Amino acid sequence: MAGHGRTSWDDVAVVTVSILRLVARYEKQNGEPFSLSRRELAKVVGVSEYRVHAAIGRLVKSGLVSSEARYRDDGGRLANALSVTPAGKAFLVGIE
Repeated sequence: MAGHGRTSWDDVAVVTVSILRLVARYEKQNGEPFSLSRRELAKVVGVSEYRVHAAIGRLVKSGLVSSEARYRDDGGRLANALSVTPAGKAFLVGIE
């Protein structure tokens, strides 16, 4: 699996789809955008924070996920809120 040395394109796809599925499942269960930190998400998926960052970037760039910056009342950063777009939902229907 991804996270150990060289990465294959299959590993990249698996990590990216795993994150998309996780975001969709969270939204469905909780009725709100997904907002785990990259560190927490990396632990859940079992890859590095860098791979999580890259996968989220691919999902956002491809239009499958939207990302909204969030801030505490004192101006400090929180984890971005991730939401599956209609295109992302259609993509998931095609693979599940």
